[in-house]
Amino acid sequence: MKNQVFPIRENTHKVFGFYDSEIILSSKNHKTFDELLSAADKPGALQTVTIIPMDDVHALFYNTEEDTFTIHFDKNGKNKKQKIELKDKENREEIIEEIAALNGFDKTETVESKGKPLFFNLLAIACIGGLTWYARMMATGPTDSDIETTWRRSVLKLRAIARIGHWLGPTGVTVIGGVILLALIAMTYTRFKNPALDITYK
Repeated sequence: MKNQVFPIRENTHKVFGFYDSEIILSSKNHKTFDELLSAADKPGALQTVTIIPMDDVHALFYNTEEDTFTIHFDKNGKNKKQKIELKDKENREEIIEEIAALNGFDKTETVESKGKPLFFNLLAIACIGGLTWYARMMATGPTDSDIETTWRRSVLKLRAIARIGHWLGPTGVTVIGGVILLALIAMTYTRFKNPALDITYK
């Protein structure tokens, strides 16, 4: 896995790679690891390069139900972390294991706290329920021209939801919102009954 370039999903960086001494992230789409190394030595104009010395890494973490993994490292005496989401998730475990091996880390598996996913899923359910109610209210309320006038100074996302609600109508909004809510409830129950594993290397 080392000496390769891996595309990642992140706002700042687009690729990630590592070798024996460093972990490198870059905001440009480098095709080869040699290009990534050159960028680390001399970044181009308007390019963001993050370099994490391998000796500064003190832990790696990921959750088996999530797509990201987190590198914990020291910088100027402070604990920092870099979250990475690979476009190809299948490489995640192998990459983490190789970085862990380079640092001599041991693996620990613990069952995640049921409260964490339950809280976020219930929050998502509440948000979807609120948005469904809002869109249904718009569907049975003002016309599109009224929405444009009423929400002229409001957040664009709320205006978009209002237009969608008006276009779908109260029945459409209720059906779609209900399906999403049922799916979230099913996911919440499944995750609660079968909690994921927190994997830590350090």
